[in-house]
Amino acid sequence: MDKPRDKLDIRSLQTIRSVLSDYHFDDTKWFDLGLELKLPSNELKVIRTSSSVYNDSDKLRECLSKWLESSSGPVNPRKLVNALRNMKQTYVAEGVCKILVDPASQLLLSFSDELSDLELTDELLTLLYTEELITRKTRDKIKESGYLLVDESLRAVCATVAKDHNKLKVLADILSQCEQTTSLAHNLMSDYDKLKRKYSSQYSSSIEEEKLTQKMDVFGEQDLSQQATAAVMKFDDGKYFLVKDLVYSYIYY
Repeated sequence: MDKPRDKLDIRSLQTIRSVLSDYHFDDTKWFDLGLELKLPSNELKVIRTSSSVYNDSDKLRECLSKWLESSSGPVNPRKLVNALRNMKQTYVAEGVCKILVDPASQLLLSFSDELSDLELTDELLTLLYTEELITRKTRDKIKESGYLLVDESLRAVCATVAKDHNKLKVLADILSQCEQTTSLAHNLMSDYDKLKRKYSSQYSSSIEEEKLTQKMDVFGEQDLSQQATAAVMKFDDGKYFLVKDLVYSYIYY
């Protein structure tokens, strides 16, 4: 298992590119994205006129590479989220936030190597579908990929656990029912418990989602209210914990 990453580097390039594709980012807007990411315009012009970079998809990839390599250290993924929001690419920004920012999603992604070696059974697929961890479309994709939870299918599950962190526990419970995935289930449950303790101790005051929405409405920003609600973590004890750094990233970055 890899350590969950809350920062991006050049190793994250393919994942970033895949997430943008999953959420239908328009590759032709690569230049504007580069500007929002604070890349020098002269570097972007070099990419645009380069004879070795033929299409917009390649130019986007080169733009992201420049961004990831331009920093002296790992890059905060919230910068990408905010760049997309500034471009009014709200749907794409929300997708990036789910997959690359949300801690539960990051935790699940850290198990990607173990999951890629796991051939799911029809029984496990049925349980995943019944417990609403996957949609029918994702179930079909998993079957098409040889019953492997990889790539777009894995990211779809990441989006599900980002919406409800308790789904990580549900996933671990399902995997524990199969002998070959018992160890994986144990490790996933252990890390889920650590994640839960981290946020429940860091932000000990629990609040109802409705109250949070009402509180954020005081600021008179409907969009802000929706973003804040999306940054709430729901655990199996029925409580909600406000992940403050996510909310602040929307307000102040």
